[in-house]
Amino acid sequence: MRLRRSDCGGRRQLSRPAAIFLAQSSARVHLFVRSQKLSDSMSQYLIGRIEAHPRIEIHYQTRITGLSGAGHLEHVEWRDDALEETRSGPIRHVFVMAGAAPRTEWLEDSFVLDNRGFIVTGPDLAAFAGGDQWPPKRPPLMLETSVPGIFGVGDTRAGSVKRVASAVGEGSMAVHLVHRYLAQCADQYASAQHAQMIPASVTVSADYSSRTPAT
Repeated sequence: MRLRRSDCGGRRQLSRPAAIFLAQSSARVHLFVRSQKLSDSMSQYLIGRIEAHPRIEIHYQTRITGLSGAGHLEHVEWRDDALEETRSGPIRHVFVMAGAAPRTEWLEDSFVLDNRGFIVTGPDLAAFAGGDQWPPKRPPLMLETSVPGIFGVGDTRAGSVKRVASAVGEGSMAVHLVHRYLAQCADQYASAQHAQMIPASVTVSADYSSRTPAT
């Protein structure tokens, strides 16, 4: 078997079971953890398996700072923030587990977000402050944000499955929903134009009391 060295980095809980899986076919797995310890939401059983695995090396308070290679990845550079040291090693594969922090602070004034910053969409809007102020008379479409006609998909959407395949699927759904939204807008515009063309009803009255009866 070819000697391979794999690196698995990130803060999400998914990266920990992935490290054990990669260690089955890798000479060494470097697990970079940006915090001071493994996730509080992880079971002690899983933490014990990772710490006891002979081919997994955990680097706490560490982040990847550089990738290099000719034609393919050959070296990875990382920095230990606790020791303020930068090191590098011959690592051929990097797996990044990202998406736990949505980074949607810049949307707070424009969209309804949940308490973790994820974008609320579709029928879920009714349960959040601000979502009850939905302007159209229709309910929001699936994946539609609190701004009519703007849709949210992928990791930043509240309640989404944090997987690439799921994000791609939601993106495909969003294309269909955009066409549906535009069609509804076209129908509303046509109805408004038609209403303007219909003349208002006219009431005609006549007073015959002053007329002289015909002889």
